[in-house]
Amino acid sequence: MPAGETGEVDHPLSPASPKPDSAVQASVVSKAGSASGSAPTAASAQASHLKFSRAQKLSRAQDIELVRRTGKRVKSGLLDVRVTASPSSCARVGVIVPKYGHIIVERNRLRRRMREIVRVRMLPVLRVAPPTDVLVRVLPRAYWASFDVLEREIDGIVTRIS
Repeated sequence: MPAGETGEVDHPLSPASPKPDSAVQASVVSKAGSASGSAPTAASAQASHLKFSRAQKLSRAQDIELVRRTGKRVKSGLLDVRVTASPSSCARVGVIVPKYGHIIVERNRLRRRMREIVRVRMLPVLRVAPPTDVLVRVLPRAYWASFDVLEREIDGIVTRIS
């Protein structure tokens, strides 16, 4: 039975892969769009308004410390959030994921999850509000939370701060 019918995934590096390397590369290029820089697709145009740009990231130590000290505290079961008016022209968000004794793989996974949830759930709401700086700090229990639970936590925070 072919690999696609059994639910297995063909991997380009597996020895039993029926595709030659050039066919794998061609399929990757065709899925990602042409390499010549063609016009953006509807999906990429839709996702572009959700981009987490550099201007929207709260990354300077001075700014993070200012929000941490002066921001209004909004706490949930898994997150500690500080919110204050932004001196810049757009909303900025920072995500802090302390180690809490976890390995770097777990920390990076949680950081990626939080950035994605903030990008999709929080930034669209903050864009229509007055410029605000938001600092999201995860608590130790967040390491064991699923993506859905983290989304619900952020949704609850967004409704409380907006």
